Amino acid sequence: MIWLALALGCEEPDPCLVPAEEEVGDDGAAIELEADVGRIEARVLRPSVALAGQPVMVQVFGAWSAEPQSESSGVVPEGVVVVRPALAGADWGDGLDDRRGPLGRAAVAAALRYAAGVDHDAAGCRLVDRAPAADPDRVVLFGMSNGGNVAFATLADAALDVPEPVGMLTWETPAGPQFVNHEFAGDDALYAAGSCELDEHAAIQCALPSVGFGQSSGVRCFDLDGDGACEGETPLVGTIDPASELRALSPRLLAAAEVAGVGALGWATPEDSERFWSERDAALASAAVVSRFPGLPFMILASETDHAIPELEDHPHVFGLGEALQRAGAAWVRLNPGSAASGLGDENEANATLSLAAGEGWLLPDEDESPLSESVRWAVNELVALP
Repeated sequence: MIWLALALGCEEPDPCLVPAEEEVGDDGAAIELEADVGRIEARVLRPSVALAGQPVMVQVFGAWSAEPQSESSGVVPEGVVVVRPALAGADWGDGLDDRRGPLGRAAVAAALRYAAGVDHDAAGCRLVDRAPAADPDRVVLFGMSNGGNVAFATLADAALDVPEPVGMLTWETPAGPQFVNHEFAGDDALYAAGSCELDEHAAIQCALPSVGFGQSSGVRCFDLDGDGACEGETPLVGTIDPASELRALSPRLLAAAEVAGVGALGWATPEDSERFWSERDAALASAAVVSRFPGLPFMILASETDHAIPELEDHPHVFGLGEALQRAGAAWVRLNPGSAASGLGDENEANATLSLAAGEGWLLPDEDESPLSESVRWAVNELVALP
């Protein structure tokens, strides 16, 4: 067939080039990466308009999902090449789901190396072969929601070979296990605004209410009505640690339940929970990330109505992550893009103080005029343009 193509004056199609976004949609084209944990799937989105020097965004989805696509796949900033890795435990590839632990971090690191042109994929193609307009020297790591926690943990993991991105971007990352688990459930009886602070390890710790705990039929809960039962009460949920098969709540909540004498069969101890979260919390990882990459700029996207925890109007996980970064000595931190990049009238100055105690700063409007894809485009363009 090659001789026929030559005889007809046709060029053989490039086997590495992936279809443009308009042909494959928001989920992108599937490729296979090779990492220390084995094979992982990734998705590449190549903009339909290919202008030379397009920035690259490594995008990590939120929740606890390992898949490289989700209901949020539509977050595709215009003019940006996107690489989305699957994490260990996805339906396709190798490795068991470790709830975004070491195997998940290895997958994110592999995607960063691929985006930066350090590694080729399993087919022998590099990113610039897949998307020729991509600029591997302008890579932004973007963690959406809980994806920000694993993104931070990846950069903090000194055992991983991770090329330095030109910027780190998060979107409403629930830094701190009390927020990943949504332990307060938006109930004013369980959460007091302004009650959170950073401890000496930069963990975001929020005071617990002076309420009891109940248990019935294997369910543990806050006991607001004092009857000792869980019917109609807020359950204690947490997440399962695959390594121990124990349920990990925040260490603070587990310690309070333990003191109250609520049975914990199948629950982690406060110490086990602390070990679990020590490698899954962006705020805790901040100091290690800044120490490893002292010049790395950070941008935190956050809107007036937070997608992860909309009931908490003081946005403690947002301001807590910012305070943790600034305490660690990050060279450049900004809450939301500046007006020069976004065209919006309001902005926060770069390195304006972010504090759990104050919780003040301009937040993105929730109106349809400011959809997330557009906000991400503003943020990426501002980060890659920094000197």
